[in-house]
Amino acid sequence: MLKFASATLSIVALLLVYSFYVVDVVSFNSSSNHSSSSLTRKKKLQVVVEKEVESLLNWKSTLNRSHSFLHSWKRSSTARTTSPCKWYGITCNSQGSVAELKLNGLGLHGTLHSLNFTSFANVVSLNLGNNTLVGSIPFQISYLSKLAYLDLSYNNFSGYIPPEIGFLTNLNGLYIGHNQIVGSIPTSLCNLSSLTTLLLYENQLSGVIPREIGRLNSLIRLEWDSNNLIGAIPNSLCNLTNLEFLYLSKNQLSGTIPQEIGRLRSLIHLEWFSNNLIGPIPTSLCNLANLENLYLSDNQLSSTIPQEIGRLTSLIDFQLTSNNFTGSIPTSLCNLSNLNFLYLSDNQFSGTIPREIGRLTSLTELGLATNNFTGRIPTSLCNLSYLNSLYLFENKFSGTIPQELGRLTSLEIIILYTNNLVGPIPTSLCNLSNLNILYLNRNQLSGTIPQDIGRLGSLTELILTTNNLIGHIPNSLCNLSNLRTLFLIENKLSGPIPRDIGRLSSLIDLQLSTNNLTGPIPISLYKLINLKILRIYENQLSGTIHEEIGNMMSLSDLELAVNYLVGPIPASICNLSNLTIYIFFKINFLVSSQKK
Repeated sequence: MLKFASATLSIVALLLVYSFYVVDVVSFNSSSNHSSSSLTRKKKLQVVVEKEVESLLNWKSTLNRSHSFLHSWKRSSTARTTSPCKWYGITCNSQGSVAELKLNGLGLHGTLHSLNFTSFANVVSLNLGNNTLVGSIPFQISYLSKLAYLDLSYNNFSGYIPPEIGFLTNLNGLYIGHNQIVGSIPTSLCNLSSLTTLLLYENQLSGVIPREIGRLNSLIRLEWDSNNLIGAIPNSLCNLTNLEFLYLSKNQLSGTIPQEIGRLRSLIHLEWFSNNLIGPIPTSLCNLANLENLYLSDNQLSSTIPQEIGRLTSLIDFQLTSNNFTGSIPTSLCNLSNLNFLYLSDNQFSGTIPREIGRLTSLTELGLATNNFTGRIPTSLCNLSYLNSLYLFENKFSGTIPQELGRLTSLEIIILYTNNLVGPIPTSLCNLSNLNILYLNRNQLSGTIPQDIGRLGSLTELILTTNNLIGHIPNSLCNLSNLRTLFLIENKLSGPIPRDIGRLSSLIDLQLSTNNLTGPIPISLYKLINLKILRIYENQLSGTIHEEIGNMMSLSDLELAVNYLVGPIPASICNLSNLTIYIFFKINFLVSSQKK
């Protein structure tokens, strides 16, 4: 029994020893295999990195001139292998392989044809924007299978968009704007279901918008403006419910605005100006509660503005200029309290400006020009304390200019020409110290030019042509040292040209023709050395033309006819080498200085 137990123990001991031996051997083999595998991976990575280095250096050598930014792109003089991870514009992943190339704005000039895209299997971002790269976009760019971001914008690339880009299924940002790309938009781009940004603006793309565009469900920003796209806007585009920016302006798109546009509930910016769109604005568009910018100018849209427009309470910028809209401005539009810019010019709108317009208290620019508006300019408009630009020209407005307009001290531009406005120029306008431009021409304004006009120190252009203004030109007007343009033509102004006219040192264009001005041409006028145009014909001016006229070297147009000027034409007039139009005679009594 003891022998049996002893034998059993011996066997157990032998089994234990054997098992430890087997485990040790297996462990050794496993460690050996792992070490071998790690070594293999390391060697493979070295091969990958070496290919990346070789490709980058090869491409650098083809660029037209070396750039200081790329001086770091060179092989190591000490190490056996070269890593590109510290090269300018290169970011590597954790394993040391190139993951990002950020080379935008370096002035690189050359092509992409010598860049071996097969060497960059791990690149997720390629930014070559804002350089002067030329040539076509190689189809081999589709070998960058992990690419998520591709920016080739603001270069001089030509040729077509390679359809193979549609294989880059990880792409979420594609920027090819501002190049010279031609041809149609490849349908294959619509396979890029992860795409959030697709910018193809400012190229020469043609053809229609692919119907398959509706498959880009993740799209947030679509900018295809400034191309040659034609055809209708496909209804499928209205499937892009995540879309926030939709720019299709400056193309040749036709047809109507899709009724389904109201499904784009995320839309913030809608810019479709400068196309050939027709028909009305769909009422469904008024469902876009997040819309801030709506640009539909320069189309052939018609009918009236929907009454529901007042639901777009986020709207900041609303522009319908140069269409065929009719009817009146809906009162509901005056609910848009966030509106900064309202442009309805160059249409066929009629009726009066709603009194409720005074509720648009955020408004900075109002353009209602070139329509058929009638009635008075409402006093409530003078509640718009942030208004800096007011364009009401070429309508049928009547009545007087509201005195309250002088309260709008932010105003920089007032253009009211070609209406039926009567009465005097309100003296309150002289409170507008920021005013740059004042056009009141082609109305039936009467009375005198306000004596306080000289307080408009920022004024650069003053046009009061074709009215019934009387009295003298106030001398205070000569305080306007920034004035470049002064037109007082076709009025009933009398008295002399102000003797201090020469203080208007910035003046380029001075036109006082067809009035009843008397007396001599002031000597100070000849000091206006920047003046290019001087028209004072059809007055009752007398005296001689002074020799100092020869100092007005910028003068190209000089018209003095139909006055009572006498004496010789000064020889110094021959100094005016830029003069192309000069009319002296006709009811003047001038003689040539040579003849004398």
